[in-house]
Amino acid sequence: MNGGAWQNASSVTVKYTDTVNLAPWPQSGGSWGWSGPNNFVAATREITGISLPAGTNTYTATYANPAGVTSTQTFVITVSNPITPYLEVNGGAWQNVATVTANYTDKVNLAPWPQSGGTWSWAGPNNFTANTREITGIALPVGTNTYTATYTAPSGVTSTQAFIITVNSTPITPYIEVNGGAWQETNSLTVAAGNVVNLAPWPINGGAWSWAGTNGYMANTRAIYGIPLISGTNTYTATYTNPSGVQSMEVFTITVE
Repeated sequence: MNGGAWQNASSVTVKYTDTVNLAPWPQSGGSWGWSGPNNFVAATREITGISLPAGTNTYTATYANPAGVTSTQTFVITVSNPITPYLEVNGGAWQNVATVTANYTDKVNLAPWPQSGGTWSWAGPNNFTANTREITGIALPVGTNTYTATYTAPSGVTSTQAFIITVNSTPITPYIEVNGGAWQETNSLTVAAGNVVNLAPWPINGGAWSWAGTNGYMANTRAIYGIPLISGTNTYTATYTNPSGVQSMEVFTITVE
């Protein structure tokens, strides 16, 4: 490997830049045949500068001795991924990770290494593509977003790295008002029959709201006033969809005595 000493081994882990030669024994007599990745074939004992795609590469040598008896030997060369993942959230420190959980308002940048040499390409949500090493202010749709970087080394060997960014839902803060009194930060309350109850969760701005409640009640405003209440337990469910499209829910329980 890399012009160093020959190793009596049939498996090795190398970097994508390494040069690997294979030369099994016996050195004379008989004949050789090889098969390997990408339809590689050869008829010499020694094969040099073999092609090494990313991942596990298996080369199989077949030796036929002068009597015509054949034997085989498998060589397994594992090529480590040359991509080192880095991501940045909201202009903070670069993190040597490939996964992160972010809020829908966060700004996420991706910039894997190596910084020079070779070429880059990206694929991501909503048919996103790019051909720069660093991509900034990436779009963060609903839930889990996968951005895949493909690096092609100067030798033509490619490797990939997936970045997974999970977008948090927006927490809902519940508020209830009874008979025009002070707003209470709670999602459950017991009231007397005839009380007027209003519900107005936060956040106040951005996104969209929808409600489902007692007797088929529906609404699409954040605050709902004078909600219908029957004797016993009344359940009103608020669904908030933030500007990124991520939904969160809050259940309000109003018990009428």
